[in-house]
Amino acid sequence: YSRENPSSSVQSENLAYLIYTSGSTGKPKGVMNLHQGICNNILRAKDSYPTTNRDRLLQISSLAFDASVLDIFWSLSSGMALIIPKPEGTKDLAYLIQLMIEKKVSQVFFVPSLLRLLLQQPNLENCRYLKRVFCGGEALSSELMQQFFQHFNCELHNLYGPTETSVDATCWQCPPRTDDPAIA
Repeated sequence: YSRENPSSSVQSENLAYLIYTSGSTGKPKGVMNLHQGICNNILRAKDSYPTTNRDRLLQISSLAFDASVLDIFWSLSSGMALIIPKPEGTKDLAYLIQLMIEKKVSQVFFVPSLLRLLLQQPNLENCRYLKRVFCGGEALSSELMQQFFQHFNCELHNLYGPTETSVDATCWQCPPRTDDPAIA
């Protein structure tokens, strides 16, 4: 193997990936995202959410969902381990919790409806390595935030962005106690 970095002709304005979304219209469309958009988002995540090589990100977002792009490339470019569940494992909450415990997961992204179901499961107190939970794809209610903080002593971040923005455009760290409305 060469010790030299391979040369690359990739430019920031080149297409990085194509992902389909129905957006707010309900009509499927392909969105072509450029390297500059996803790279900026990865760099923002690296700056905003410091990690070490001991961190582990559980990748549960469908590959058809734009959050998976950030999960995969943020974790790998940051030195985190990327934990990939077994096929169909994301539909088994007991399995996900056990995987989070066994693999010492420190970062994970949930849509709020899945987080609500997860919070009803036993053994959450054993997910003690969890440092950050990210929510997006749906509105995160104040009620769900409060339920989250009753179970976990870690950061909760609410993310929002249309697919065209290369995953998310806004982010907010939820305070442990609030009656303020969430980002929708």
